[in-house]
Amino acid sequence: MEVTPSTEAVLDDLEGLRALARSLVHGDTEADDLIQDTAIAAITHPPDEDRPARPWLATVLRNRWRMNRRADSRRRAREHAVAPSDTTDTAN
Repeated sequence: MEVTPSTEAVLDDLEGLRALARSLVHGDTEADDLIQDTAIAAITHPPDEDRPARPWLATVLRNRWRMNRRADSRRRAREHAVAPSDTTDTAN
């Protein structure tokens, strides 16, 4: 993929979102993952040329965070549903 000047500007704005990412998740690793996901979205589906990049990126980052939380919640519910029960058969 060719990196255009507008794509370069969008990617430069990503660093400014680090504080937002850190406020949403626990730890720098998770924040870096959110920023990386946002970068991928910016490269594959960049915002319109006439749209300011930073608010768009912040929205993408927040939406990705919400999707991750929803997926984690669903995964935990599935794991809980199939978890072995702690009851043991004590019949003689």
